Amino acid sequence: MAAVIGGTSIFGGRGVYTGTILGALILAVLTTLLTILQMPEGARRILSG
Repeated sequence: MAAVIGGTSIFGGRGVYTGTILGALILAVLTTLLTILQMPEGARRILSG
């Protein structure tokens, strides 16, 4: 999922490493923020998905 957030097409094609790293960073920040806000596990999974 991090690659798609970073700009790689799910239908194939090319992507760049920096975009994938940026996507992974966004997911990590989102997960940390939801944990700090004490969101229930189900809500975290829905928002992450």
